Amino acid sequence: MAGKGKRSKQQPAQGAGDNQTPAMCYDDWVWWPNQDGRRCRAEEEFFALPPKVQGELADRIKRFLTGATRYKDLDDLGDGIRELRYREKNNHYRILFSVDGRVCVGLTCFYKNQRKTKKQDLDRARERMRSYRGP
Repeated sequence: MAGKGKRSKQQPAQGAGDNQTPAMCYDDWVWWPNQDGRRCRAEEEFFALPPKVQGELADRIKRFLTGATRYKDLDDLGDGIRELRYREKNNHYRILFSVDGRVCVGLTCFYKNQRKTKKQDLDRARERMRSYRGP
């Protein structure tokens, strides 16, 4: 069935890993910034989320790193920013991250209470991505 948000057998989910489209795997996940002596503010944002949410998002990170991401858990927001999603009832939580080679960089985490991701959250992720990659 291709309707109502379900994927047909001809459209595998991102990272489904069939014989025709191998899933991409990554080596590591780091939090912005990962430089010695600097606070990892993105990691602090992650640990400020409720413990159950942390566990669910950590599971999604692990699935993304191993190429087993479910299509409903991931979105591409453009400009190299991706989004991992978790929803518990009407509460929506997000991790915005970027891929740098074979390393994923967690840029920001937050509770989302609007249909569209707030511009300030996207801007924060873009700025952190630029500072991570350098001039």
